[in-house]
This record gives sequence, structure tokens and C-alpha cells, in this order.
Amino acid sequence: MAKPTKAASTLGYALLGLLAREPLSGYDIALIMKERIRYFWSAQHSQIYPELAKLEEDGLVAHEVEKTPGRPDKKVFAITRRGRGVLARWVEEPFARSPPRDETLLKVYCGMAGDPKVLALNLDEYATELEAVVDALEANRKMLETKFPRELESAKGGPFFGWATLNLGIDTTRARAKWARSIARRLVPKQR
Repeated sequence: MAKPTKAASTLGYALLGLLAREPLSGYDIALIMKERIRYFWSAQHSQIYPELAKLEEDGLVAHEVEKTPGRPDKKVFAITRRGRGVLARWVEEPFARSPPRDETLLKVYCGMAGDPKVLALNLDEYATELEAVVDALEANRKMLETKFPRELESAKGGPFFGWATLNLGIDTTRARAKWARSIARRLVPKQR
């Protein structure tokens, strides 16, 4: 069993994973977290830039300044060889078992303290939001399957691993939406 390393924070590893796919600016990273991988990881701009600075200080990433006419220059970060090694060692470590924290489930668990009608409305709204996320994730999966059919046949390169996590995101998000709708119906049964 590999001895755990702590060369970066978990956010740092997430950033290294994104940069292992392609060089990105901090803004690009925030956009990817918001649009592509939000079903399993997110961070605010205010967290991303200090973490990139730490990674650069540790020699795990490097940046180049990209000149853009009529706009401010932007830093584009790329993972270094050392960063790739650190990321590979971290990926190969046993998975950490973090205790889950889920405010939605906590509120349902404590639901006896509130108005069931309000909780049902909140669950229906939550389900609607999740269904929209599923639609977006399915569109992303379709794009990957159309653009990278050969890469998805085996575990070679970023497309396969993005597709693998995307499938779990779709399944779990769909299951949560179904669960929320069913609990909402039980909270406020229809009159016969």
C-alpha cells in the first residue's frame, strides 16, 4: 500500500488534474468547475488563485502570460513534470473515506420540526434543479461519446476518465431527483 503524500491540498490536486488535461487560466478553471465538474467538485475564484500560487511556488505548475489585444494580460497555467508525478502518486493512493455532509438530507432528517408543505415545495424545487443538471450532464456525455468514441473504448487519456465520472454524476443526480420527488409526494399526499 502506498504511503499517502500531502504535496498539495485536495483542491490543489483538483487543479493539477484539470491542468493535466490542458493549460488553463484561473478563470477557465473556475468556469470548468462551474459547468463541467460541478457534480463532484467546485471552488470559488477566491480559492483558486491562492492555490495556483502555492502550486507554482512548489514547482507543480508554471504560468505564461498571454497577451490579449484590448484586454488585460492573463496567466495561463500548465502542470510541470514534477506536478504530473505528484498527481500520479496521489491518484494511486487508496481512496480517502470522507464523512458525507449533505444539508438537503440533514433538513429532511429534521423535517418533523418544519411545515411538511414547505419542505415538499423545497424538495420539488430541488428536484427540478437536479433534472436540469442531468440534462446538461447528458448533453456533455453525448458530446464526449460523439467526439471521442475510440478513446472511450479503453482507459486511455482524459476523455475516458471524464466520461467515467460523468456517468456516476448522471446516475446519482437522477436518483436524487427521483428521491426528492417521491418524498415531496409523501409529505403532501393528493386529496382523493
